[in-house]
Amino acid sequence: MSNEIENWLSDFHNLNTDTEIVEEEDDKKKFKLDLFKTVLPAIERGDKFFYRNLRPEEQNDVEPWILMRWLTSADSDRDQVHYLLSVNDLVNNNFSRFSPKKTLGIEGHKELQWMLLTLCGTGRFVKRKFIKPPRGMIKDKLETALLQFFPSLRSDELELIIKLNSTDELKQFFIDNGFDDKTVNDIFKGNNKES
Repeated sequence: MSNEIENWLSDFHNLNTDTEIVEEEDDKKKFKLDLFKTVLPAIERGDKFFYRNLRPEEQNDVEPWILMRWLTSADSDRDQVHYLLSVNDLVNNNFSRFSPKKTLGIEGHKELQWMLLTLCGTGRFVKRKFIKPPRGMIKDKLETALLQFFPSLRSDELELIIKLNSTDELKQFFIDNGFDDKTVNDIFKGNNKES
């Protein structure tokens, strides 16, 4: 009789193990990072290992430039000044060096960007409001491509770079930075810039 009970218990244990695995796989598929309940509070707490402890698919959901935008959109003036200055000085400085560049095959260093973002936290809850990005800043593919390398440029600075450099110089810049000929031609297709 005891052998029957042991066999039944082992079969029951195996059955429960399979069920837990199925539930775990379903949870992984359904999981999506909540920006306001998990990500921003982790930055506020200064949790520098939060990003490292995420699963790879969750790490892909973290976009440092979006987090920078939300951090600087604090509701109170005092908090907004703190975040604007700290994010600009700590995170936005050389931001493009650590950003992934998919066209170049460079992974970037999101974990370092995360750690820099945690330095900006105040340790307390901060109410945030959405600030719409300015309209009309990006006009064509050339400006979009240049902003990949220089994300902190203002629109007038961007126009000046385009105005001061010839088409050949700009094409050479993109080629020197790993763009293939097809991509470079696509960037300049329909662009009214004269050589």
